[in-house]
Amino acid sequence: VEAWVMLGRLSKVGQDNAASEKAYKKVLELDADNEDALTGLAMAAAESGDVAGAAAMLEKASSKNPNPRAMAQLAEMYEQMKDFRNAAKAWQKALDLSGGNPEIKRQLANNLVMGDQLDDAIRVYEELVEDEPKDLGSVLRLSQIYRQKKNYDKARDFAKKARELDGTNLDVRFNDVVLLETEGKTTEALALMKETVESTSRRSYLPQEKSTRVMLLERLGVMQRTYEQFPDAIKSFEEIMTLDPATSSKMQAQIVETYHQAKDFTKACLLYTSDAADE
Repeated sequence: VEAWVMLGRLSKVGQDNAASEKAYKKVLELDADNEDALTGLAMAAAESGDVAGAAAMLEKASSKNPNPRAMAQLAEMYEQMKDFRNAAKAWQKALDLSGGNPEIKRQLANNLVMGDQLDDAIRVYEELVEDEPKDLGSVLRLSQIYRQKKNYDKARDFAKKARELDGTNLDVRFNDVVLLETEGKTTEALALMKETVESTSRRSYLPQEKSTRVMLLERLGVMQRTYEQFPDAIKSFEEIMTLDPATSSKMQAQIVETYHQAKDFTKACLLYTSDAADE
């Protein structure tokens, strides 16, 4: 059996997938529950796109000899299938076997959110914050979850804690914008969004800085259009085109939509016709 397992591994290293699978299948003929062979075939199945088959093999492999690595692999397979509830179960087993690894606990919490198990996610994130009060990501996540549950008092409490940890963090500031907007405080939300956009202004931009500013400007433009600040929205979209000409087509479509919502159909039609002629 060991010789066939070794052959499977060496064939995989040599990128001979067919030989590797053949060797692992031979192992299973001799030992139907062999963990190495099941894991090897699971990886091969995943690479070929059979994620469900891969998950089934990993489930079988991990049931015989559960360990954090095997359970993490199984969880990741379920994540690929967008089966977040089973992913969370696998991460929970990995966490139990790891003795409470905080990175595994964060994976568990995230999958609980994705699987709409919000109360369980809150419990896990609060444990993370209790263990590490400066865990900004977990504090911010708690604000977002409580906002999703419409518990705005708790959402504000954790948003305040996030600001205390890093008030300049863009994710923290954007969370504040969304919270204000959700509560119907549109004037405050717009003011904070403008302030956040202004904080990203530079004479020149690294690629990531430019991408971030484009994303924030577009969000600002959409908010301005939603709250009928149409000239300001158009200025925001035009600034994006100046900053990144590659976005011109998309931003022109945003401007057309803005004119349409403003009921300025003449300008909307003229811009749309001009765009069509350019294409």
